[in-house]
Amino acid sequence: MNEIHRRETAHRANLSGPLRSTLSALFIIASAVVATPGAALAWTGQPLAYVANSGGNTVSVIDTGDNFVVKSIPVGKNPNSVAVSSDGRRVYVSNSGDNTVSVIDASEQTNKVIAKISVASACPLAVAPDGKHVYVVGRGSFCNSPPFDSGPATSQTGEVFVIDTAALSVTATVTIPPVCAGEENVNFSPYSIAVSTDGKTLYTPGYFQIEETFFMQFFVQGAVAVIDPVTHAATMKGITPQLGELDAFPASGAPVAVTADGQHIYVGFTIFNGGITADVYDILSGAIVCDFICGWPEALAVSPDGKTMYISGIGGGFYVTSVFDIATRTVTATIAPNFGSLALTPDGTKLYGANANAVSVINTASNSIVGNPIPAGPGAAAIAIVAPPQSDPPFKTFRVSELDIKLSSGWRADTLELRSEFSLTSADRKGFHPELETVKLQAGPFVGVIPAKSFVRGADGFYTYDGPVEGAVNTLRINAKIRPTGTLRYAFDAAAGGLEMPGITNPVQVSLEIGDYAGLAKHRAHIERISHQAAN
Repeated sequence: MNEIHRRETAHRANLSGPLRSTLSALFIIASAVVATPGAALAWTGQPLAYVANSGGNTVSVIDTGDNFVVKSIPVGKNPNSVAVSSDGRRVYVSNSGDNTVSVIDASEQTNKVIAKISVASACPLAVAPDGKHVYVVGRGSFCNSPPFDSGPATSQTGEVFVIDTAALSVTATVTIPPVCAGEENVNFSPYSIAVSTDGKTLYTPGYFQIEETFFMQFFVQGAVAVIDPVTHAATMKGITPQLGELDAFPASGAPVAVTADGQHIYVGFTIFNGGITADVYDILSGAIVCDFICGWPEALAVSPDGKTMYISGIGGGFYVTSVFDIATRTVTATIAPNFGSLALTPDGTKLYGANANAVSVINTASNSIVGNPIPAGPGAAAIAIVAPPQSDPPFKTFRVSELDIKLSSGWRADTLELRSEFSLTSADRKGFHPELETVKLQAGPFVGVIPAKSFVRGADGFYTYDGPVEGAVNTLRINAKIRPTGTLRYAFDAAAGGLEMPGITNPVQVSLEIGDYAGLAKHRAHIERISHQAAN
């Protein structure tokens, strides 16, 4: 008890006596919540990265604020693609091993699989900008592509399955029209998919593989199926020349990236026809953006301002990620190694690359890898990043007036104190009853959930709670108070100790949920670091 009281400051002395004295009884709060199934994630409030691990049948969730894996989510067999809705509330994972799409609910950061949708074949997928539909590349694609046939002229084409995200079921199948002429076997294999920023067009890049059966010649052409998501009409658009005579085949995938303004959609094609022909094209104009200097593209990403493209693959005989200036058409830097999938944080300051069993982080200002690779799961195959969901807060106003954080070198010895205010709108028909509701507080990596019907209303009109945090594996306690300060106005004060808050930086994101009410704010905390010796 004396140890904690010696660490108190004048900030802490301003809290009420019961709130202050409870600090001595507080124990472990932060890290235990992460390991509890179904519990909320302990995260920094920064964007979350979702990594599909094809060899482990899992999705790893990485907090980009401190680059820790905060959860591993079991999904279907051999996940190969992952996409996140623009509001961050749903994560969709394509599982080629059992032809399913796993749906993860990320709206409460509990990241539970809420549905598994069967499709005829599950390959790359994309989410519509409005989040109402998911489009899954199907038959004929790289993960389930049938072999070439000889004999009478036939045609193998691709399909796109349309998932209604409200019904969580496949509601339509788009068949990419076959192309077959004369003595030819034609196979179109879609390798990837993208949706225009206005949601009005789907693009499925892939390759025509053409066998002229009479002369036994083989040709390959990079192409794109352009699909209307409303009418499901599909037309083919050839991008590259037809290449090959005696033999030709696709030598890599067809990675695709859309600029934030929707003005450009880039795709990379790599074809072997005695040598390697590799180019990055702009689908909308059909023009070559980057030729052989960008190597064999396996993954693409474009900066939020649309000025820089990151191209991962084989370049100059080495496995690298090239930094390409789109305006000058020059490679300005190369970063080793290459990655099978790339994703940028929304602000463009960090690039994440998935490769093998780990994820690397690249600082885009210095074009250098930061720290050690982050262990993900076996066969990290795809990655997607999105800002965490932030719905319109039902609180009329919410602000943090004080956040005092003490960081100690001792084990689980960090503490925090919070003062905040919020107001309600009189239009809420349900009323405000903290004594009946679940209350959740997040401050940076700390997440504490107070069970429903835990707060007690006193004669003074104050609501108080002093007890354990829901889902914790040890005896965890938090002391919190909700007190009225005016008409439909309240203060929320809390104190917590025994925390682990590694890597916390300003500003700190704070969120408060009381039943259906919620508020979100960022605050520059008073962060003080205290050595274990000084604390004693």
